[in-house]
Amino acid sequence: FRNTREVSDYVAATAFRLRMFGVEEQASYLVHSYGRQCSSILARLEGMTNNAGITALTLAELSFCFDHEMIIKPADFLVRRTGLLYFNRQRLDEVLLVVLAEFKRRLNWSHEQYDTEKKEIERLISLSNNFV
Repeated sequence: FRNTREVSDYVAATAFRLRMFGVEEQASYLVHSYGRQCSSILARLEGMTNNAGITALTLAELSFCFDHEMIIKPADFLVRRTGLLYFNRQRLDEVLLVVLAEFKRRLNWSHEQYDTEKKEIERLISLSNNFV
């Protein structure tokens, strides 16, 4: 982007595209997190069969991150890439199990690996809630 006006215009255009999925309030987050690459996330969302709501948007975002970024554990996505743990706990609570299930599916995790990763995220959530 050459200036803040271009960013604002891109956020508005992204919000317009997201409106049909009921998540237009996520436009600013997507643009500020991914820049023009958020169009790739939107294309993934548009290509999904069940593509309404925050869960579908999160799965599209996760798909993009699997293909273009270095995420190998749920904490890579939920803490470091999206910041959901610290900045959007409500969304984290809504999508946590779906994100874990997608990691399990994509990385062919055993039930034991799934449980280990889930416990790690629960530990991080607990740490963020309890200051020692």
